[in-house]
Amino acid sequence: MLAITLRVARECAGLTQQQVEAALGMHTGVCDDIERAQRMPTVEMLRGLCPILRLDFAAVAAIVDRGGTTLPC
Repeated sequence: MLAITLRVARECAGLTQQQVEAALGMHTGVCDDIERAQRMPTVEMLRGLCPILRLDFAAVAAIVDRGGTTLPC
């Protein structure tokens, strides 16, 4: 699931949810909602998240397109 991938990537990057929210100008709690699959990030959010989390946007978009659970290796 995309939510798990984003959470793991954030943790691997050594960032808190609050740091990611601040970097992207998100409201408090948005990252938590995304990571718990309570909210689907917009394309614009994903474009902002990918460089911060050191993810390839095309790979993340592929997850969304196919409903996959993990990043392709």
